[in-house]
Amino acid sequence: MTKIVVPLYLVCLFCYILFSRDPDYFDGEIMQATLVMKNDAYAFKDVLKAEFSDGYKNYYVDDFLGHYSGHQPGDKITIIYEPKNPKGAKQYSFWNYWMTIQEFFWSLLLLAVSWSAAYSITQNPTPEALLEQLNYKEPDKPRYD
Repeated sequence: MTKIVVPLYLVCLFCYILFSRDPDYFDGEIMQATLVMKNDAYAFKDVLKAEFSDGYKNYYVDDFLGHYSGHQPGDKITIIYEPKNPKGAKQYSFWNYWMTIQEFFWSLLLLAVSWSAAYSITQNPTPEALLEQLNYKEPDKPRYD
């Protein structure tokens, strides 16, 4: 049961994470950005944002992890963005880019559901299946000289 469920879960999770990121990992560009305090229109106060330039215009990215990771204004962080849409840039880190908290909990729930399904299927075999397993005789293997 473990030999099937866990590797299948890990392969599916790896493929999901690798190919569902936005901005796209393969098409995006990775660069350094400087953290600055900038007035936020929604919060009506200065918040920590990452400032970067694509060569033509300055863009600002919300630093979602700045308050939790101890970043200060003037620090450098790594961001990833698509050249076609620089406004959609994200901080290039494990918890903000590769995995979000929601994805982490949903993947754990999916693992638990698949584990419990595999356990319930293999734990209580039918009487016919038990008889078949008891009457099973290993076939003779031919010898190759």
